Amino acid sequence: MKDFSKILHLLQCTQCKGDLQISPNNFHCTQCNKEYPIIDDIPRFVDDSFYSLNKKNPTIESKTKNYFGYEWEHFKDWGFIKDQDVPDAEIDRYKGGRISDRENAFNSKCRLLEKEISGKVVLDAGCGNGRYTYEARKRGDDKSILLGVDIGYGSVESSFDNTKEFENIFILQASLFNLPLKNHCVDSCFSNGVLMHTGNAKRAFTEVARTVKAGGVFVAHVYGKLNPVWEFNDWWLRQITTRLSISWCMRLSSAMAKLSGLINKLPNGFTISNLFLRLQPSLIHMFDWYSAPTASHHTYKELFNWYNENNFTIADDVPQKLSEQKSLTKRPWGINAKGKRR
Repeated sequence: MKDFSKILHLLQCTQCKGDLQISPNNFHCTQCNKEYPIIDDIPRFVDDSFYSLNKKNPTIESKTKNYFGYEWEHFKDWGFIKDQDVPDAEIDRYKGGRISDRENAFNSKCRLLEKEISGKVVLDAGCGNGRYTYEARKRGDDKSILLGVDIGYGSVESSFDNTKEFENIFILQASLFNLPLKNHCVDSCFSNGVLMHTGNAKRAFTEVARTVKAGGVFVAHVYGKLNPVWEFNDWWLRQITTRLSISWCMRLSSAMAKLSGLINKLPNGFTISNLFLRLQPSLIHMFDWYSAPTASHHTYKELFNWYNENNFTIADDVPQKLSEQKSLTKRPWGINAKGKRR
């Protein structure tokens, strides 16, 4: 069993914000007596309906728990696939899932330096299957504390299994709208491709930012806003796909991945097609994109405003970042910024 006493000083009650105490099977609040069970070595700061897959989706959060929970249960090994196990002919289908892809993505999207991890409290806000939590630990040391937080049932279970070799990684099931973490307790934080799936990216950003110490860093990666034709096509397609069951969405995603593979063989086919809609030859990317219950697209101006409103100084070249979205057609799929808390 994990030694949760190592993180007790970081935690608070999500209901009254009181301090927590720990017993063998749960955390409980010293003020309001609310209990948070520890199930399979994962503290659960959510309603018990979030512990597993079910067909009830009364809210965006519950549907997100189901669909992303299923995704990371099904694609548990994504980011942990050995490069040598992927044949050259299959690279497009597995792009993003190999260990080298995980390492490269951490460099470009999570962007924490070794000095920002070693001996630090690090938060992965929306950890998915734990691949970036794992990568952060690889770059840190055994004196750091790494917290992976996600709302998906399969996400936290896969994260735990993928990172359990490290005693200083702790996986928590919680909402990014109501984290069980005290103010200013985190040294370094990253959120890679998650905030835009919450239904209110700005609100989630603000809640995560609340936990970062003065002098601490926060890296956020969200979807960028693309050209008007693409945005319209994506909107009407997702009006259909987000109403599908998980099984039907998997079937559609498989068909779209195969279509993308064929288009990718044409001269500039992939580049041209993606001016009009999102296509990738990997099943997971198609399912991730089209099944997500909500997915907002943003500009650097918006993202920089979130940092400023939460008392962060942008660590990037702001004019350069803003220029990336000036073109009508050639805009980045994802936008990324790093800020340091004042």
